[in-house]
Amino acid sequence: MPGGVAAILGGASGGLAELASVQFDAVFAVNDAAAEYSGELAEFVTLHPEKLPQWMTQRSALGLPEPGEVVAHVEAPHVTVVDDYRWPGMNASGSSGLFAVKRALLRFDHVILCGVPMQASRAHYFNSAAWDEVEAFRDAWNIARPFLKNVRSCSGWTAELLGTPD
Repeated sequence: MPGGVAAILGGASGGLAELASVQFDAVFAVNDAAAEYSGELAEFVTLHPEKLPQWMTQRSALGLPEPGEVVAHVEAPHVTVVDDYRWPGMNASGSSGLFAVKRALLRFDHVILCGVPMQASRAHYFNSAAWDEVEAFRDAWNIARPFLKNVRSCSGWTAELLGTPD
């Protein structure tokens, strides 16, 4: 039975500051943020398993602990769990961040998004260019909305969609 609060750490600028501002029981992080996050990771979640060898080498070189699980939608080196990233009705991805939400809701009652604003102006922390591809992912978030009743976001479009943490 799920319980507690999971934080999702995404790759948008300001994600670590948002994470520091909330209380949580576990962290699920995605992509580059997961490769660099210095704390314990319940799950490293990605829709880009081809980059896992680089990211896992990076975590190791930084002396960071192994993630509890490494999750992707297909089998690949380093992947310990294969899972579908979609909820019913979805025919496309909503980003690795939404995939991490799906995973976190399997184990936790509440989820808080940190660094997952889903807006172009909040570029990735490692690249100041606007994330223009974000619009392509928003439809999936809207389709998944009925499954996101206990999900809140610290900022951006996802905060407008889901509300902010209490």
